[in-house]
Amino acid sequence: FNAMMYNHIFIYLGPANSLSHLRQLGFRTWNHILDEGYDSIVDPAQRLYAVDNVINNFLSKPINEIKELYANNLDILEHNRRIRAPI
Repeated sequence: FNAMMYNHIFIYLGPANSLSHLRQLGFRTWNHILDEGYDSIVDPAQRLYAVDNVINNFLSKPINEIKELYANNLDILEHNRRIRAPI
């Protein structure tokens, strides 16, 4: 949740369907930027491997493209920062 507090695009690795749960709580995730298909993978090792691919694909983008993605999604960053999830 620190990533959301500090306006960062995040990749969340947790149990299967963790991102789905975050969306149910009202958070917006990055499926339009990142392949979040890993969230439905039940096997932890396969899910970790899939997340590794997502991270590598994202970081292989030119820095200017990453900056542009960030700038174009400030509304999502602010939305997530304002959400107060029930604990």
